[in-house]
Amino acid sequence: MEKIAGLIPAASKQAAFPTTEIGGITALKRLVLTMNKCGIWPILVVTGFYEIEVKAELMDQGVIFIQNDDNDYPSLFSSIKIGLEYLEDKCDAVLMAPVNVPMFKASTVQRLIETKGEIINPSLNKKSGHPVLIRKKAIPEILEAEDREEGLRRVLRGMGERRRFVEVEDEGVLYTIHEPEKLEPLAEDHNKELLQPDLRIMIQKDTVFFDRRTRLLLEQIQVIHSVQGACKSMSLSKSKAWKMINELERQMGYQIVARRHGGAYGGKTLLTEKGQKLLEEYKKMEERIFDDVRVEFDRFLKAIDHQE
Repeated sequence: MEKIAGLIPAASKQAAFPTTEIGGITALKRLVLTMNKCGIWPILVVTGFYEIEVKAELMDQGVIFIQNDDNDYPSLFSSIKIGLEYLEDKCDAVLMAPVNVPMFKASTVQRLIETKGEIINPSLNKKSGHPVLIRKKAIPEILEAEDREEGLRRVLRGMGERRRFVEVEDEGVLYTIHEPEKLEPLAEDHNKELLQPDLRIMIQKDTVFFDRRTRLLLEQIQVIHSVQGACKSMSLSKSKAWKMINELERQMGYQIVARRHGGAYGGKTLLTEKGQKLLEEYKKMEERIFDDVRVEFDRFLKAIDHQE
């Protein structure tokens, strides 16, 4: 099964407006819920001018944050490149969805994932839309492209047959938050399609010591080799992170994170061998459970749909 990561550029002061509400749900939350329903993980949000609002909105959603420090008006392409550079070696493909196009359906995402090709675009009446599925093979070419107006669109046009279009019956792939009169009529149906089980796996003895947020913290330490860097990417205080790590180690009875000061590892913070094994097995268990839950939830929906 492909590992699909999510990328939501939300940095621009001029174009993003991530906390705009449509149908009672913010554009940003709507995108994250849609990605969650499709099993997208991890989800990376590139922040900028609205950093505080974005982090407050998604504090409990288990997403990763990276700041685009360009200026108040960074190009969309610069945020896309920041996200792709981070995700390139962590997944098989990236689902890129600008925060100002929040109303595409989970069923559209599934169609994109099922389609072979390096770049997969949804289209409605032959007009290209969002989100865009970018498979790993195409990422280096995008990262090498110049950051200028219409950057991604220009790169994709040059990919010829490597880019595939999937015709969908989903108006949400075209309309932006700057067209509320077109989005509002779609909100009721979109809200229905967001229906999903909210499963939170927690491991505990006398207290909870491992959950999805702990998993994300360990993953970020594994990637960044720094507790401080991991905290920044999760909008988590350093004291809280160490409290989580210390409690995890107390409950498991062995060291999870190796604290190093200088030497051969240059002061990096690393997971121990046991810590890596714990993280790996937890992710496998979580995936198996989520797969079973999706099957059971589908049965549940079919059962209630057939009630007289």
